[in-house]
Amino acid sequence: MKRKEYLGGERLFPLSLLFKKKTDNIFFREDASFEGYKIFYTFGAHSSLLAIIDNLQIKSGQFVLLPSYLCESILISFKQRSVQYQFYSVDINLRPDFDDIDKKLNVGACAILFIDYMGCSHYDTVKQHQSKYLQRNISIIQDAVQSVLLDNKLLYGDYVINSFRKTTGVEGGILLSKKPMSITYAKGSNFQFLFFKRSGQFFRFLHINFPSIFPTWFLLCFRKAESFYYKSKIYKLPSFNRFFLSRIDFCALHEVHLTINSLLRKKWASFQPSHLNQNNLGTLGFFMLTQKRDVIVKALAEEAIYCPIHWKLPKEVSKEIFISSWQLSEHALTVPFAFPLNISIKLIEERVNRILDSSSKIQL
Repeated sequence: MKRKEYLGGERLFPLSLLFKKKTDNIFFREDASFEGYKIFYTFGAHSSLLAIIDNLQIKSGQFVLLPSYLCESILISFKQRSVQYQFYSVDINLRPDFDDIDKKLNVGACAILFIDYMGCSHYDTVKQHQSKYLQRNISIIQDAVQSVLLDNKLLYGDYVINSFRKTTGVEGGILLSKKPMSITYAKGSNFQFLFFKRSGQFFRFLHINFPSIFPTWFLLCFRKAESFYYKSKIYKLPSFNRFFLSRIDFCALHEVHLTINSLLRKKWASFQPSHLNQNNLGTLGFFMLTQKRDVIVKALAEEAIYCPIHWKLPKEVSKEIFISSWQLSEHALTVPFAFPLNISIKLIEERVNRILDSSSKIQL
């Protein structure tokens, strides 16, 4: 019996890029630039967020406004810097509630973080309110981590963060700043994280190719790596990682993700929040809402298709106040786009059909 090919889960490290020439990609070419922004390269989104918090120089009594629908790991950076935060509402279609934000502006807010869910920029709506934030000296942090590319026309933050880890399997982040900024990086690299992460990627490679090797090995390594990732130090992008990232054609990768998104939308567009219901999203996966989320996750896992959950909310997000966010958390499903970096259109169509066939027996 032919072994099922894995889709989703932690990406393998793309060692094949070792023999590839450097590409002219927008992030790492010599003349890389984003108009009005200074570029910094960090170890990832966590280091970038720590650098932003340090640069904000938040005073006693001030706090940062965060969306009520977010990954709990975002809070770690603020807790490590002893920075207070409050939540604002996000509706069921993943749009910020600007009325709720306005109510909280006059009581000590010094910055607002917006998440571009699945790479969908809030440029149009944030720009309508940006003048009032500027008048109050409130900084805007744009979390664009779920975007494969950064489009200058869709950037609205005083600070913008993006991460390469989820889309490429290589740790690294880019931080853009309109504000005067300098970063004091920790010496060396996060060796403990890198050791366990590479070990996990190696054991997962062995498991994929030799199924008799239990997944316990790579799962343990990934968990151990995660425990070392969220250190309070700010790490620079390692030269080794930069070498590999500079050989990835991010524009081609973006086109692959656009194609996958378009193919899945033909079948599942009605299950997407309206904010995401568009063809031009090159993102991490296909985000949808369904009452049978857990049933579908289990059924797809049996077909070796592993869907992440975006997100399990932290307990600090009140179920009574932020009802829409909890509805999102309980019904959200992300179909992964973690296909090989050099995949052909023919293989994309085959794998998308496999996803659709695997879920066809389930009534969404």
